[in-house]
Amino acid sequence: MCVPSFYGSAISNWKWDVTSLFSGLVREYTFHLLFAFKPIHIEQLALFIAERMDDLVEGLVKTSPQALLTTELMKEYEAVDLESLVPTNSARISSLLHTIQSIIPELYVPNARKNELEQVAKLLEEEMNKEVPRAFLAQALLRDLSVEPELSSYADQLQQRLGEIRQENTPR
Repeated sequence: MCVPSFYGSAISNWKWDVTSLFSGLVREYTFHLLFAFKPIHIEQLALFIAERMDDLVEGLVKTSPQALLTTELMKEYEAVDLESLVPTNSARISSLLHTIQSIIPELYVPNARKNELEQVAKLLEEEMNKEVPRAFLAQALLRDLSVEPELSSYADQLQQRLGEIRQENTPR
């Protein structure tokens, strides 16, 4: 999410400062969660960061300080087309499937199970490449892959992508 677009034109003068501060908050708390193993509840953290951002923006609007990171200083970032940097859903799916297929030969399971998993991954790839994948089949295949601990996180990510595909194909 680009923080300035959420708050609108009221903070356009400080959009880069706000973005930097938001990024710093997220980065620091992510460090404490993932690397320092601090027991912070994610929901509480999200609410805390959102409220602090609201406080920050309210303070900027109230006091109108001079921006530190001006549009002129950040012009090389202004020129970046961020939309082109975000991988498409199909690119993410392809990458996840490729990762799964590369992990299967390295699994510490009998060769018969490796063969099954390779077939499951191939069927899943074929199904996910369809314009409208059959959810019941994809979910069954994903369940089979997720049984293997080394593949479960990738299967979970593919499950999310499948949900996004279904959402995109739902008439509104």
